[in-house]
Amino acid sequence: MVKIATPHLTIITGKPGSGKSTLAATLAPALNRTLVSRDQVKEDMLVAQGQNHREAELNMNQVASSRFFLMVESLLLSGTSVIAEAAFQHGVWTPWLERMVDISSVRLLICDVSASLAVERFDERKRVDPSRIQFHGDDPESGHQLIKQYLAPQLDLPTLKIETTNGYTPDISEIKLFCL
Repeated sequence: MVKIATPHLTIITGKPGSGKSTLAATLAPALNRTLVSRDQVKEDMLVAQGQNHREAELNMNQVASSRFFLMVESLLLSGTSVIAEAAFQHGVWTPWLERMVDISSVRLLICDVSASLAVERFDERKRVDPSRIQFHGDDPESGHQLIKQYLAPQLDLPTLKIETTNGYTPDISEIKLFCL
């Protein structure tokens, strides 16, 4: 029987507007890892069902999150290294994330930026991509609340906090080394 090497799981998280999607899109090809974005999973599910956020069932976020983690888990079990990107909230996501520790070598990256800059980025993203509201219902009030109330996962894992106000601190080469 061929033994599959332990896959790597890089979890990229942070409050909305913290730069996690941009960092994930940069790191995935640089590390030759499959990128799984929770927002993309949700968007694809809504498109497949011919629905937008307002028409979707109330538990679409739960369903999308469940499918997201099943995808990540399936890839890891096949030996594929993954970058998983989402605004993982400590209380909501911790049980899912803890399951991944048993099947992969996990690194946690937490993107951080001031709440005011996150709000600015959040609002700009909606302005540049008005279709986002179709998938996420990104109304300013609830989005701004998510930013202010965000609590990163508190897990006993190798963790790197990344300041994203102006580029990345530490820089991308140091982030890549941490992930390896």
